Amino acid sequence: MIDITLLPGPPAAPGGPCVVALTISNVGAEAVEFDNPAALLDKPLWRVSRRPDAAPAVISNRQNFVPPEGQAPRLRLAPGARWRADLPLELPEHDTGPGERSVVLLLETPTGVVESAPCVVKVQDWRITAAGAGHGVPAFDENEGDTLLLQAGPDHGTLYRMGWGEDDSDRQGTGGSAPLRLLDVGHDACDLLVPVRDAPFWRDPSRWLLWREQAVVCALDTTLQLQSLTLPTAPAELLRPALQRDGGPVELFALSSDRRRLDLLRFARHAAGTAERVQQISLPLAAAAGRAAFAPTGGLMVAATAAVAGGVALLLHRGADWQVARLADAELLSTCPPAVQALDGGDVLVTAAVQTADGIAIASARFAPSGASVSVRTGLGPVPGTVDEGALLVAAVHEHDGRAAPRTHLVLRLLDGTLWHLNERGLLEQVEFVAPPVRPLTLAPGSHGAFILVCDPHLGPFMAEA
Repeated sequence: MIDITLLPGPPAAPGGPCVVALTISNVGAEAVEFDNPAALLDKPLWRVSRRPDAAPAVISNRQNFVPPEGQAPRLRLAPGARWRADLPLELPEHDTGPGERSVVLLLETPTGVVESAPCVVKVQDWRITAAGAGHGVPAFDENEGDTLLLQAGPDHGTLYRMGWGEDDSDRQGTGGSAPLRLLDVGHDACDLLVPVRDAPFWRDPSRWLLWREQAVVCALDTTLQLQSLTLPTAPAELLRPALQRDGGPVELFALSSDRRRLDLLRFARHAAGTAERVQQISLPLAAAAGRAAFAPTGGLMVAATAAVAGGVALLLHRGADWQVARLADAELLSTCPPAVQALDGGDVLVTAAVQTADGIAIASARFAPSGASVSVRTGLGPVPGTVDEGALLVAAVHEHDGRAAPRTHLVLRLLDGTLWHLNERGLLEQVEFVAPPVRPLTLAPGSHGAFILVCDPHLGPFMAEA
């Protein structure tokens, strides 16, 4: 006769296994033999039900039929003996999100099935503390891409990948792709990036996700193959986005800790390749923020913003010297990276959000290949507080008459937590999204507007209309 005791482990990450501490005691007068619960066989069975009142489901370990190293398929306990193990319990595939579950172990013995007392395990709420989103060229007038998400845990972080597509399910937060758990990383993981592609996102099956841990830049593909590159010192940040030409390597810029140099990093398209630092670009001013893009004539370009005496500077580099445009009587919003857009004829538009005496404004500089630039400023209106962070996107959208026209999207988060965005008249107004936006604010283009990455503590992350 045996007795089974279950104790819950720490709260599990969404989509991950719940750890259960199991003790089996032989309280009878004879030895007993039974399936090893830690051998990951199809037995034993578990009865799992979401609290408080969901119907129970009976599941097996569902892992495989080969015992892991060091675990025999069967156990034999002498009278008075005990056996202990920490078991990873995979929840039912349709129900792995936040909340509490009651679990019961059903163990078959020679004298019948023995049930444990119920044990309550907990899955953490969704708490995305960093994220990045990438996309490709729209196919059939619809965009799609991937997101990389960092879920905070008690002693480490967990990375997730979540695809997104431009359809009604994603806009409402239901029916979209579920986040796929990848691996655990340190709490210092930051600068999450998903490459932007110059072709439809789905066309190239080689897909990489990138992040940084101190001076180490990591890249993971969809088969969990890893590349890494250790820089001499930890950079201030990796600029958004990483970029990938059709069939080519992944490239991105790292901004040095003193913000006076950009390092171009290149990761091979295939996992067997190597990552390298291929170029160093000195900045004429200390950059507050920057953004990378595909150059109109091939290669890459990068825009940056900097604070200067009495105003701000917008900078552009596209393979030669820096082009600089200055704007007086404005203060930079340093936590809102600029936008950069290639225009017809080879000109490039760099756009930044700034603070003026009249409120928030958009500063734009049009850089011609010859080096000439013209600065303009468009007022958006005041906000009642200090800006904590912002996200700016200039992207083409389809108008009702079928034409594609550029539209500026701006979302600001103030220190008091309120959110503001540009309305249809191009003025700032307070907004409440269907769920809280993640940090840093992450925008992605759509055919008729823009999407923002949000996260509901119970539903999880999804793209909402910005």
